[in-house]
Amino acid sequence: MAVTSRPRTRRGRDITALCSMRRRRARPRGCSVPDQGGGCSTAFPPGGSDALWRWHAAFPEQPVHDGRHLALVPTVFDRLDPGLCRALVHRGWWLGGAALALHHPGLLPDDLTLMLPPSRG
Repeated sequence: MAVTSRPRTRRGRDITALCSMRRRRARPRGCSVPDQGGGCSTAFPPGGSDALWRWHAAFPEQPVHDGRHLALVPTVFDRLDPGLCRALVHRGWWLGGAALALHHPGLLPDDLTLMLPPSRG
């Protein structure tokens, strides 16, 4: 049986373990993003504000594309399927709007239908 070695840095350190350690250190306490993801930029508090609830109602969250959570996709757009790229752009638009709704609701229009999302298809 062949033994496959894990990728290593120039100094011989295990890259997979090093990246996992850095992600754990970078995650805020209580973050629910799995170990494979980076940071906690895709999580919002369960209570949230009225503006965040309006955002959710107007634009339902779509964090998954073809069974894959978008927070776990390495974003190298020139190597990805165009549909996945569109889903990632839409996800960024949605997260930006949700962040505005939570932290700066006055910057959003009263009529959220004025904000057209980017196409997913």
